[in-house]
Amino acid sequence: ENQSLFERGLFTVQSKGREGIIDHYGKWIITLNDQHINFISSQFFSVQIENYSYLYHLDGSRIPHQPYDDVVYEVEAPMFKVKRDQKIGYVGHDGIEIIPVIYDQTFFFADRQIAEMTLGKEDGQKTTLLYDTLGHLLLSTTYDDLYPLNDPFGYYSASLNHKQSIIDLRRNIILPPIYNRVWGFADTTFYCVTDESRR
Repeated sequence: ENQSLFERGLFTVQSKGREGIIDHYGKWIITLNDQHINFISSQFFSVQIENYSYLYHLDGSRIPHQPYDDVVYEVEAPMFKVKRDQKIGYVGHDGIEIIPVIYDQTFFFADRQIAEMTLGKEDGQKTTLLYDTLGHLLLSTTYDDLYPLNDPFGYYSASLNHKQSIIDLRRNIILPPIYNRVWGFADTTFYCVTDESRR
């Protein structure tokens, strides 16, 4: 009754409140059922069944994973955020999970090429990690937050209990976490800090 064109020659089909997917030859990829087609990307698609989302290859075979509560699709995103039981992770463009769904917070920087992932919600009790968009772990720390100071992102402002420090990708401490604010100049050739306790 209603068809919408998506990528790779696949169509969503809706009939009497049920949804499915066919290809451009009319072959059923996912037969009509009580489900909702969330999106079709260039390499996989997402189907919501009851309250959960499942990922499928474009041939209709299901990608092995535990059900997700939500899959956030952004066309230009380097990877896609998934949520389960109030935890966050990421899947790649092929729908395969590359960052496990165990984190409490996430943030992108470096033109969305690096993902900051945080375990824990209380300052002073967090673990903050950096991943690239292939799921490779770049850095694991016990700081509350990290932010790059230079390009190619070898040095980071690291916060702990509302104090800031500077570390490098090898976790070497350049400046200890005792300052109210730190920032770099001339591609971190030198640093500037503020320390209200010394006023």
